[in-house]
This record gives sequence, C-alpha cells and structure tokens, in this order.
Amino acid sequence: MSKNSKKRGLVASAIGLASAAAMLAGLLTAPATAQDRLFLNMGATPTTSGFFTYFVSAGQAIEKSTNGRIVVNVMETGSSVDNLRRIRRGEMEFGLSTVDVAGQAARGVGVFEGEAAWPELRRLHLLAEVPNIYTVRIDSGVEDIQQLEGKRFNAGITGSSTEAQTLDVLDVLGIKPNLYSATTGDAIAAVQDGEIIGYAKSAASVRTPDSSFMQLNTAVNVRILGLTQDQVDKVKSVHPYYSSLTVPAGVYPNQEKDILTMGTAPGLVTTRDAISEQDAYDIVKALIEEKQVQVDAFPSVADVDFVKLTLEQSVVPLHAGAVRYFREKGFEVPDHLVPPEAK
Repeated sequence: MSKNSKKRGLVASAIGLASAAAMLAGLLTAPATAQDRLFLNMGATPTTSGFFTYFVSAGQAIEKSTNGRIVVNVMETGSSVDNLRRIRRGEMEFGLSTVDVAGQAARGVGVFEGEAAWPELRRLHLLAEVPNIYTVRIDSGVEDIQQLEGKRFNAGITGSSTEAQTLDVLDVLGIKPNLYSATTGDAIAAVQDGEIIGYAKSAASVRTPDSSFMQLNTAVNVRILGLTQDQVDKVKSVHPYYSSLTVPAGVYPNQEKDILTMGTAPGLVTTRDAISEQDAYDIVKALIEEKQVQVDAFPSVADVDFVKLTLEQSVVPLHAGAVRYFREKGFEVPDHLVPPEAK
C-alpha cells in the first residue's frame, strides 16, 4: 500500500470516529422518542386555585429537565385528600398533598380515620408554607371565629386539605356553622350574592394577599378572621401535625393587626413503588434545578428554599430517589425521612 493510500485510510478512520462520536453525543442530548417517554399523571387542584398554575409549571420543569423523557399530565382534582385517595387507587402516580394530610394518610388518622395506614407513602418535595385564611363579609358582623356558629360558611374545596383542617379546627373549638359545600369559584360567588357569609381557602403566602380575596373585595367588603394563641394551642393539642402561621398586619385590606391562623406546607407525594428510584431522582432534580420555570408561573415560590423546607417540614419519608438526589448534593437527610429501602 502506498504512503498516500495509508494517509487517506487514516484520515477516513479519523473522520469515521469523529462522526460516530458526534452521533453518540446527539443521541445523548436528543429529545426522547415516543417509545422512550414515560407518561405520568399528576394530581393537582381545581383549575380555579392559583396552585393549579404552579403544578402545570412543575410538570413543564420536569419535562424540560428530562429532555422530554418524562411527560406529566396535570389533572384537575379536589386537591390533597382527593389526590391521596386517587394515588392509592392507582389513578395517578403522584400529586399534591400537604404535610398534615399526608401525615394523616400515612397513619390512618384524622380525615383518613378508619382507613388502613399507608406506610408506603413517600414525599418528593415541598414548595411553600401557606396560611389557611377564613374570609367573611364585613356586613355579616362576624369578627371572631366563634361567631361562625350557625352561619352559612364554606370550609374549603371538598376533598382538600383546607377543608379537612378547617373542619378539625371548628370541631375542636366547638363551632358548628351551617356548612356550604362548593368549589372556590362557587363559594366566592355565594359570598358576593349574600348566600353565605364566608369561606376558607389556603393562600399562596403569608406575605402576599390571596387573589380570590382581592377579587371578592372589589365587589363586597370582606375581612379575614384570626385565631387566638389559646385556640391554636387547643387545636394543636388534638392535632399535633398542624402548624400555625402569622399573617403580618396590612397584607390584606381591612387588616390592621397581625393575624394568627392555621397553615401547612404543600408539595408532591408518591408511593414507594408508583415511581422508580431513577424517575423520582430525575423529578426531584427537575423541581430543584429548574426552579425558574416555576417562579415564572408562580412568583410566590421565588424566595422559598425547596430543599430546606422539604427536609425540615416533611413528616412522611422521602422517596428513595429524593434521598439519593439530596445526598449527592451534599444535604444531610434526617433519619426519620429515610425510608427502609434507602437505608
């Protein structure tokens, strides 16, 4: 073989290797094909809730981070309690649940009294600390939660953590309103029409007024009701998994002083087997590292440290994939949040 032939052969081989490397890189970065995609159902909230927008953005963050490998179908639901029951029935792989409701489901207590304990429930993340606000018409004359006795009042969306917690608060304090079941939109309309005097709803933040309150207040003057420290202590003595939050004075119209109320932390849950360890790892990675996608849609989470909140406030074990992600990033996972399969 001539020197020129050998040279041409070496060049061809080099080009071939370079082409193969380029093809491999393309395969590693190319969007997933339909055959490779994993389609997951995520339970959210009613579409009238501001949090629905957040969970749509969470699904977008997951799809973006996984380069289209995981595709999330965000489902409108009745929120936390409804989601947990649907997850348990296998209708969805993951969904929204607040800390308190997840804790009750895992133990078979509270709103899940009489149902089997659910030790396979697993936390993926938490996204905010949110207050439950009790809104009433000013012309109703109600200035204290005890005055809800006998009044027509909506305790929250049916099947939501807000409803479950509000009913528990009313029960512990011995208050018996004339309860009115409705979606948030229907409850707001009923308050505006004078059919009921108020409603309960989780707000996005303690420092940002709830959008439904502000909308309603343009039509009829409303206020939020607070709890006393004694009332909060009484509720917590019966339901220790509940937390309380303070809404600073001036956040809401007609609010001249700090308001003490009950609150919780929402986020995504799944089960030990509904999502694989690798898929859970990729989902948590997306939620933490593609945060801007979520902030753009739901600005209230901009200043929230998802990792810190998740590790400090979760009461059910993390998914093994979440544990692996947090450990790889150098975070210490508390022992009570490490499930048996990750020990």
